[in-house]
Amino acid sequence: MSHRFLQVRDRASPPFSYILSLSGPLNISPKWDLKEEILPDGGIFYSAEERLKVVVEDPSNGAFVLLYGLSVDLNIDSLDMMQTARLLLAAAVRDDESVFKYADLIAGRYLVVFRSNNSATSKIFADACGTMKINYSHERRVVSSNIFLISGTEKDYQTDFIDEFVHNRELWRFGILGNLSPQRGVKSLTPNHCLDLGSFSVGRFYPRNTIVPRDDYRESVSKVLDLCQRQIRLLDKKYTLLVAITAGVDSRFSVAITQASSKNQRYFTFYLNPERHIDPAIGQDIARTLGLEHSILINSRSREQCGLNINYSKVVLAKHDPAGLEDVMSWDWYRSLPSAAMSYKSSLVPSIDTDLPVLHIRSNLYEIGRAFWGARHGTCTDASRVLKLVNPQWQRNFKDIFDNFFAETQFNNDAAMGLDLLDLFYWEHRCGTWVSEVIQTTDFAFNTHSYINCRAIIEEMLRVKFEDRVKGSLFDEITLKEAPKIRDIPINPSMY
Repeated sequence: MSHRFLQVRDRASPPFSYILSLSGPLNISPKWDLKEEILPDGGIFYSAEERLKVVVEDPSNGAFVLLYGLSVDLNIDSLDMMQTARLLLAAAVRDDESVFKYADLIAGRYLVVFRSNNSATSKIFADACGTMKINYSHERRVVSSNIFLISGTEKDYQTDFIDEFVHNRELWRFGILGNLSPQRGVKSLTPNHCLDLGSFSVGRFYPRNTIVPRDDYRESVSKVLDLCQRQIRLLDKKYTLLVAITAGVDSRFSVAITQASSKNQRYFTFYLNPERHIDPAIGQDIARTLGLEHSILINSRSREQCGLNINYSKVVLAKHDPAGLEDVMSWDWYRSLPSAAMSYKSSLVPSIDTDLPVLHIRSNLYEIGRAFWGARHGTCTDASRVLKLVNPQWQRNFKDIFDNFFAETQFNNDAAMGLDLLDLFYWEHRCGTWVSEVIQTTDFAFNTHSYINCRAIIEEMLRVKFEDRVKGSLFDEITLKEAPKIRDIPINPSMY
């Protein structure tokens, strides 16, 4: 089935987007604000954010590194992309594994293109949760953050969608079908994998060693807290950190870890859906308890319907911006609350009094460390049981697609190296294919960061014993330690 979206060649390209061509110059629209650079391997990298791109090389052995995005290098506690790229190059001069090992301690939203010492081909991989999206077409020999940038480079840019993505949103609402993007012939690279840019084959590079559970989860508490707060101290100097607060457990973890480390932080609660009236009520209570600068993004209809009593937080009324909404929807196939993304850009960001760029702090990814599916189904070491447990409809209707995905990504118990397969699937598939699309929707308003989007931090969370992960012991301990005053504010109550 063909599905024609708004004509993307007539619109500005999304912020933070890129295209990498391995087959020569592309038919780039003059409306797209993409800068071109020829890489040492002959590839052509088109990027929307020149300030977030660094290329370094060692001509003596052919090694090079391209680093693109926001990188928080916890090997050296630095936001200096050039310094990080040079250290990645030093690793590439040794071998591929050295590059991957160094990247384990780089948090952020970024991608790396590199060629190691005397290697015949280059490779590409992204941050720990794939939030800098990598879509690729072997046939076209193109890689991009956005599927419409791939189809948009062709003379006839009508997008050819796979039927299942058009007809039934419920099938892919929290993850795509295997690694298939909705555009025929285009796949998505999932976290912990790299793409060989010669053969376009996928290789798993993590885990590399057996992950052994810790005897006491408190050992992980100190390590996770340290790695998160080191990021905050770095980012706080360069950005205004905008933290979303909901009634759930994850966002209050973000609130807790920032209390001792950040001076330049703002908080907000999104309230455009009248059915979620608990979020602003809890968000306001958390903010009042801790004395935080807090805004509630709201529309008048929501306020009238629920009679919300806002007596502490600043109210920001969402303005309808038809042009902004069109910008978002032109590039967003996933349709994850585009009206909210529009409101962030038109209403929320302008309401913040700051001279620094705004960086959105999300908390979705924390569920990786809380045994999201394991809490419901127990542990799993058999890949053939994963679909039956997490989505029986996928098992009935799309088993072949997922079997191919599991084979291509080496998803099996041996490769998991001690990690539970339900945890690994949640991390690589749900977070790598759902959260990344949600984040792209908000790019027109701001860039996004998650403090646990770092392989070393996620590994530490997954070292916590299963029973403690189900109980959320690590998160409870850190919240109690860093923000004890909010410990007793209820989590997702039915009424408040």
